[in-house]
Amino acid sequence: MALNFNHLNSNQLDAVKHLEGPALVLAGAGSGKTRVITYRTAHLIQRGVGAREILVLTFTNKAAAEMRDRVSSLLSKARIEGLVMSTFHAFGALLLRQYGDRLGYRNSFSILDSSDQKRVLQSALEALRLSKTGLRLEEIQYWISLAKRKQTHPARLSEAKYSPVLPYAERLYEQYQLELKAMQAVDFDDLILLPIELLEQHEEVREKVCNRFKFVMVDEYQDTSLVQLNLLKGLVESGNIMAVGDDDQSIYSFRGAS
Repeated sequence: MALNFNHLNSNQLDAVKHLEGPALVLAGAGSGKTRVITYRTAHLIQRGVGAREILVLTFTNKAAAEMRDRVSSLLSKARIEGLVMSTFHAFGALLLRQYGDRLGYRNSFSILDSSDQKRVLQSALEALRLSKTGLRLEEIQYWISLAKRKQTHPARLSEAKYSPVLPYAERLYEQYQLELKAMQAVDFDDLILLPIELLEQHEEVREKVCNRFKFVMVDEYQDTSLVQLNLLKGLVESGNIMAVGDDDQSIYSFRGAS
């Protein structure tokens, strides 16, 4: 059954029918950006692209579920089998479950929440005999997360220049990572960093992933960070990437969005 494009205006239709090569779609709030992604996904499948060859990334589980529901209303469930629509972090977890053994992780690794992280940091402080320094776990946690989001080391963060954590940052960071690895655990930021490491250091993994996902789309692109951009660069060898967003609406600069 042919798709009904009557719900699309001419600009939306142009974006939906864009096939090969990169595309950037900029549009304001309420202008149908998500509709473009869902219709383009359905259109690609109708044109013969396998559903499992399409990857759509967004920022919340709710948004991913809503997009999948919309595509399901356009095509049968059988035709979208294997389609991946997820958050960046959920996709990172998927890659690590499949290929994390190359980095020394079992596919049953744990993902720590904030309170779990603090317990590991407390253990790291005690292992380094720094528990009496008065360092606050929340501050250590903040600098480690910021460093990971900038793909650097806490000791090299210019923002941490006057932090009491800075003199201990290198040792703390290394001990924290050692303890995570020993526990077969990762934190939230590792779900982006470790897949980048996988794609950069393991050619056969990158080939498998890039050969599978021939078309990549990103919703709310204005909220991506540098580290998420670097993940995308590792994923898209074909050049078939579409980013959709509103450059006047970025609200996650505090989380590293740029």
